[in-house]
Amino acid sequence: MKKILFVHENHKAGMDLENEMSRLGYAVARCVRYREVAARIRTGRPDLVVLMIQMRGYGGLTLLSEIRKTWYDLPVVVWTGGYDSLRCDPRLLAADYVVRKLADRKDLVRKISMALETEAAWPIPLRSGPAAWDVRGRSLRGPENGL
Repeated sequence: MKKILFVHENHKAGMDLENEMSRLGYAVARCVRYREVAARIRTGRPDLVVLMIQMRGYGGLTLLSEIRKTWYDLPVVVWTGGYDSLRCDPRLLAADYVVRKLADRKDLVRKISMALETEAAWPIPLRSGPAAWDVRGRSLRGPENGL
């Protein structure tokens, strides 16, 4: 059973999403304080983190950067209500997917499923012979990429 760690402040929409993902057969856990996230990941590593980036007391994008520094292969879906003000922030590129809270819930569930289906075989060489690879192990060379 895949484990999903939700990071939010007991937000009703977050708890509704947890219940929905639990009904779909995922094991869910919640972390309501950013400073506890690293310890939670270390003790019971999830298969995915769903991060609500607008919480009090700590910047969600800072947390996203910290997760990527240590757990670069851990998929992260960012769920935000302030997408318009953040869309130019380069730190959002560290997320596997960014979904607006105003979007249809089905879109968020689809992005969560997509992130869980993507397997990374680590370590992945950035360049191996004539082929180049992205961080998820897909070839960057080939006619579909113009290489």
